[in-house]
Amino acid sequence: MKTLKKLDRFKSKRTEDDRRRAARRSKRLYRKKMQKVTRQGRQDGSGARIPKMCCGKFHGNCNCFQEGIGEKIATSFKRSVGKKIARSLTTADIVTENDIEDVPDIVKRLGFDSVKDSDWWLWGASMSFRLYNTSPTLILIEPCFLGKNKNCLPAFKKLELALTKAYKRGDKAKHDERKAHGGLDRTTTLLKYSFDHGVSWHDAPDDRIQRDILGLKLIWQALPSEVLALYRRSPSRDFWEAALAQLKKNLETSTRGLANDYMVKCMLDVVVLSKAVVPGTLSAWPINCPAYLKAIPKLYPNIPPKNWFLVFCHWHRWLSAQHMTSMTFPNAMAQL
Repeated sequence: MKTLKKLDRFKSKRTEDDRRRAARRSKRLYRKKMQKVTRQGRQDGSGARIPKMCCGKFHGNCNCFQEGIGEKIATSFKRSVGKKIARSLTTADIVTENDIEDVPDIVKRLGFDSVKDSDWWLWGASMSFRLYNTSPTLILIEPCFLGKNKNCLPAFKKLELALTKAYKRGDKAKHDERKAHGGLDRTTTLLKYSFDHGVSWHDAPDDRIQRDILGLKLIWQALPSEVLALYRRSPSRDFWEAALAQLKKNLETSTRGLANDYMVKCMLDVVVLSKAVVPGTLSAWPINCPAYLKAIPKLYPNIPPKNWFLVFCHWHRWLSAQHMTSMTFPNAMAQL
């Protein structure tokens, strides 16, 4: 009995109701703090204010979803559908950079500097790595991009030998992670190509290695190097939109079956996650990705595709607020 009396001295005087009230209060304060961080546009806990993607303005000056087409987008949003997606994220890990495996890490390992090196090289390398996004193949092709000058083309002869080795090993593999191709949910195979801007088309080679090398050469030739150089010199929303439009036009007039909106979206995931995009200048995004064509009409009915970039911005902002974190744009788009 004496022992029990001594232990009673250390018991909390608070009742169960007191503990519940204290827990609710701490949760409320934490939620208010995190919502303030989200509203101010902070990222990665650094405390730095960043512009809004929808217009490039800072918080307080942005009224994109309070008038015009933006207001229509906000009112047409089906919260019940969005909450189903948000709830699924609470029971599973939020898609982060790991969603595209280790491609951003490879870009860093190659020594890419988002301040010094060219966006042209990053766009080409990102699209090349996304085509062969399995660890065994990436290990083989990575040295082909380590030239004396990081702004030069990859060593296509070395790349051909590396892919030959990767295909031989992949054919013998029983598991998908050992195959040469991987990381993309949809097939991207070169079917036809043109060297005269779509005037005459030719069938792609039957040999898969020759076909892949030809496809990579066409991709690197289609990169809007001049516009990207202007963007690097003076980052702006106009230059970003022009670069994406030029890339799409070049790919459409030189390849069929290989580079579509889905492929460009996968490449831009790496570009954004490599922190090579100046905040507030991302003003366009591929809209014809199959996942978007299926999900957006359910989330935002009666909104025409020409306004879908603003739809993407609203979705990114809403989903970030639900999780009280500043979620990256590729992260939010990967949930669709």
